[in-house]
Amino acid sequence: MSGSTYTIDNLRRVASIKGVSGIISRLGTRINQEYYKMCDTDKGVQIINEDWDNLIILDGCRYDTFSEVCELSGELEYRMSKGSESREFIEQNFIGEELTDTVYITANPFATTVPDRTFHYIDNILEEEWDSEINTVPPSAVVDHAESAAERFPNKRLIVHFMQPHYPFIGNFGKNMESGGINPRSNETSNQIQVWKRLQYGLGVPKGDVVHAYRENLNLVLNAVSGLLDNIEGKSVITSDHGNLIGDRLSPVPVRGYGHPRNVYVEDLVKVPWFTIDGNRRMIKPETPISSDELKLEEVNQQLDHLGYK
Repeated sequence: MSGSTYTIDNLRRVASIKGVSGIISRLGTRINQEYYKMCDTDKGVQIINEDWDNLIILDGCRYDTFSEVCELSGELEYRMSKGSESREFIEQNFIGEELTDTVYITANPFATTVPDRTFHYIDNILEEEWDSEINTVPPSAVVDHAESAAERFPNKRLIVHFMQPHYPFIGNFGKNMESGGINPRSNETSNQIQVWKRLQYGLGVPKGDVVHAYRENLNLVLNAVSGLLDNIEGKSVITSDHGNLIGDRLSPVPVRGYGHPRNVYVEDLVKVPWFTIDGNRRMIKPETPISSDELKLEEVNQQLDHLGYK
């Protein structure tokens, strides 16, 4: 089914009981968003003030699903996120901060909103590592960049932002579902109908299949994270930028919610895992931020030095 056209079949489905329920859900979600805009919602954790050397951020990971799926050794707690979607999470945690003791490796498209020189260095890998077959950045690419950063910046904290378990679904089961994706050249999603909207409006996708594919995505990214943790030192924390709604009840208007709408601060959307893995601590120190061009020049100079030209 193409998400860029409205077929007669899709219109019939939207006109069904499930479709009408989806419309009510959307309207109720909008009302809830306006309600939360009027509330004091600045209650989430400021992640940069927590104690860690490596902060592994999963994207759109529910606390309950993480607690059921994760088999790594560590201590599981939870935190309340400052955002119900990625852009808000990044705005609330990074914008206006001076994080010159930290390197940010990210596949998230909203990382482009972070001002230059906020971090010591930002490795935004979205365009470089975009995989057009799966419409996202695979976990393995994030791991490769994170391991390189750990080697190059041994005295910096690392924030490593994966794109899973966020759709599109990339596992053997999930990749057969048309789940939408992100656009590597913008902050927008692709023109496919997102899986959460298909579920919301009853457009031919069973909830059980969506949950299966979501858990599969989480397993895949946790396997990648496990390999990364074997190759970097320091105290590590696995968390998420926000959760994800899969038909959970919202408040104060008790409609069912889907995906991760901005300004909706219900527990299923802002309660995120905080999973700590102890390790040998690194000596962290802040330094002047560097740009990609400066890093490339440094690499060239090192190569010339190795060749005996400097």
